Amino acid sequence: MQMRQRVVQNGYDTERFYPEPVPREQIENMFDIKLKNKLVLFVGKLAHFKGVDVLIEAIRLYENEYPKDITTIIAGDGELATSLKKQAQDGNLHDLHFMGHLNSTQLRELYSTADVSLVPSRREPFGLVAIEALACGCPVIATNQGGLTDIITDEVGALVDVEDAPGLAAAIRKEIYHPDRAQRGKNAAKYALNNYAQGSLMETLIKIYNS
Repeated sequence: MQMRQRVVQNGYDTERFYPEPVPREQIENMFDIKLKNKLVLFVGKLAHFKGVDVLIEAIRLYENEYPKDITTIIAGDGELATSLKKQAQDGNLHDLHFMGHLNSTQLRELYSTADVSLVPSRREPFGLVAIEALACGCPVIATNQGGLTDIITDEVGALVDVEDAPGLAAAIRKEIYHPDRAQRGKNAAKYALNNYAQGSLMETLIKIYNS
């Protein structure tokens, strides 16, 4: 008997993640920081497999090249929080801020404000944070690992090699200074809604089950 197979991807909650542009002053007041011209964002667990140590090395590279022009926010917590903060301190990084755990409203506003979101994972089975960022109109730079290779396209971001801090820094620079940055944000939100909206995927699953 021949078995038929259908693959249904995971999806994101469209009621929690969507474009919500807010004044930059609102972000500054929320976190008591001063934003530079560009905003780079990481959201995730501070664990080895997430590659945040590689990201911090990339931050050092682009801060040296564009001093006082880029703010980076790391949102999340985990067992490596202390060592990662020390790495940032040892690297003399002035425009990097660790925010700890944030709620979905705070994340949505950050995603909607950021110029790029990063997923520098050493391994990543799926990559829901990438989809949530795209849903808010934020292009994504991610590593070419696991499910990320199925999510990220040239129209909404870029893929880089694992452990490649210079490559990650270069991809970040290219994205945040992209001449068509506004359109790429619109592309990202439309792409996520068309392909990963939780409600649509559930309807597909129900149709498959009923058939």
